[in-house]
Amino acid sequence: MNSGVTTILDFSHSINTPEHADAAIEGLDQAGVRAIFGYGFFESSPNAPAYFSGPEERIKDFHRIAATYFSSDRGLLSLGVSLNEQGMVPFEYTRAEIEAARAHNALIVTHTLGLPGRSSGVAELAEAGLLGPDQVHVHCNGLPEQDWVELARAGAKLSISPEPELNADLGAPPFTQCERHGVKPTISCDSLYSTPGDLLTQVRIGLGFKRWLDVEANTLAPREPAKPKTTAYEALGWCTVNAADAVGLADHIGSLTPGKQADLIMVGGSSFSLHPQLHPAGTVVYGTSPSEIRTVMVNGKLVKHNGALIDHDMTALALQADRAAEQIIERGAKLPSGLPREIEEALGVA
Repeated sequence: MNSGVTTILDFSHSINTPEHADAAIEGLDQAGVRAIFGYGFFESSPNAPAYFSGPEERIKDFHRIAATYFSSDRGLLSLGVSLNEQGMVPFEYTRAEIEAARAHNALIVTHTLGLPGRSSGVAELAEAGLLGPDQVHVHCNGLPEQDWVELARAGAKLSISPEPELNADLGAPPFTQCERHGVKPTISCDSLYSTPGDLLTQVRIGLGFKRWLDVEANTLAPREPAKPKTTAYEALGWCTVNAADAVGLADHIGSLTPGKQADLIMVGGSSFSLHPQLHPAGTVVYGTSPSEIRTVMVNGKLVKHNGALIDHDMTALALQADRAAEQIIERGAKLPSGLPREIEEALGVA
């Protein structure tokens, strides 16, 4: 919210126990942000003692979460699921997870990657009749053309994380494929341990990459420079109207429209990077950092005003985060080995 994010799709990796799920929902409630809680169906700590005996137990706990917290209107919170990594679990698990989600009208989010030697899972989902507009497929780098045909035909949604994808060698952010198949791109931050939690940074990086794609053929030919066809105004749609549509909230948020629920971001102040203000969309995309986001409203309620969050002690929260990280590292150091070398070194076990 400090960075101007009013709504998050929480790809909740850390459901190691039922208590983790309860605490994640409590945290979203206390934050005051609009959120879709994506219950994670996978093991996130493979070297720790397992609480759930198998996928059936996890799905049973998901039903508990749905009945306990989402049996009626939750206001700012809605229900989702985060699927197991496709291709890494038997397909019947994926089918059961999707069926459980749809039993509760929950949004479905999944990592979809065309990695060498591994199926993205799109073809299998299409063949089983399980693709649909209630799914957000994250990344989608390296997908074969037929996968794009199937995603577009099903009306599935897409989330691109420009900075993490470029840094992690996942492949080119797939803006061109979206354009070719009529899929509306949305923007995400992916993992916040390596990426700032503000969407405008990702929009700026994504727009720069997309504009390179727009003129790449001319540049490599080489021919006369061509004018990029993707505008700053269009790029803002990636994290506003397109995003609201992707998570099923287009009737409530995503644009300044009478009758919607007033999730608003106000940019301004005396920051030199915002002056002169010759082009509103360009100023927001190219000149705005979290410090220039002066006021934020969620559902008509002020959550940030005059540059400061309301009802949150940021100093205390930062100290809590530091203490939690220290405790996690201490516990991790006691786990059996088998982690990647760089993680072992961070935990002090290498």
